[in-house]
Amino acid sequence: MNFTFQQKVAIMFIDIRNFTCFASKKSPEEIALYINAFFRIVINTVSRYNGFVNQFLGDGCLVTFGTPLDPCNLSQNAVDASMMILRNLDKAVQNGEIEQTKIGIGIHIGEVVTGNLGTKERYQHSVTGSAVILASRIEQLNKQFGSQLLVSEDVMRSVGQLDADPVSFRNVPLKGWHQPVSIYKLA
Repeated sequence: MNFTFQQKVAIMFIDIRNFTCFASKKSPEEIALYINAFFRIVINTVSRYNGFVNQFLGDGCLVTFGTPLDPCNLSQNAVDASMMILRNLDKAVQNGEIEQTKIGIGIHIGEVVTGNLGTKERYQHSVTGSAVILASRIEQLNKQFGSQLLVSEDVMRSVGQLDADPVSFRNVPLKGWHQPVSIYKLA
């Protein structure tokens, strides 16, 4: 059953850095154990901030804030969750619960189409639209800037308190995007 509607959400993309190199030296079982330990940290953290892991994307994931869960404090919840993911991941590495892991996180807020996407044979709750693409492109910029957390200017305008001193990057060109964007490094 296809049921979709337009809604404002915060979109977070998370990707593990250098995963291919890591996985090339591990057995399938070791990779599965590692990925599950990583996703456990992400899922437990975003759930506390009313986020929802919408899709697993190999060594990363797409998280939404505002659908299908509570549509309040979208940007603040996304930023707070991302900062907590970084802290929880560092703690898990220090405690020997997971191998050394670096990630990239990108966050944007905007209008999307959300709901059950697909066909009657196979569908899932998902989000789509240019805001999703922009969040993905922002996450990819972490490689270029040597950062772990980048957010769009729209996110920065809608958050209150930050646990970080943002560094601004203006007029950043994005792959396949029609105009440069301003982004902020939070970690």
